[in-house]
Amino acid sequence: MYGAGCFSAPDHLLSLDELEERQEYAKQLESYIKRSFREFRLRAERASTMLLAPIRHFRPGQVFSVQPLGHNGVTYRPASSLELKRNLDGIAPFCKHCKNPPIFRIGDMS
Repeated sequence: MYGAGCFSAPDHLLSLDELEERQEYAKQLESYIKRSFREFRLRAERASTMLLAPIRHFRPGQVFSVQPLGHNGVTYRPASSLELKRNLDGIAPFCKHCKNPPIFRIGDMS
């Protein structure tokens, strides 16, 4: 059922600079969405998305960006606050799916 082959190491650990960059993106995203949804807050699953999603997804023109993207003389607007909120809310069911995660003991891994 579960074995040593089930574990995969994380791709990387966040550097302090990247953590600060992600924190700034999180503040921008929360502020942007709050313009339309005053009750919006970065709950735990949303914050974990901010920490775990590839950093490129928060840069201009990407799925979680609030910055416009200029390319070849054309400016592309960021997604609407509703679309960004939906993107974040779409993650919540996956975070809450496993209410009782399996508990591993050292002896179970052999």
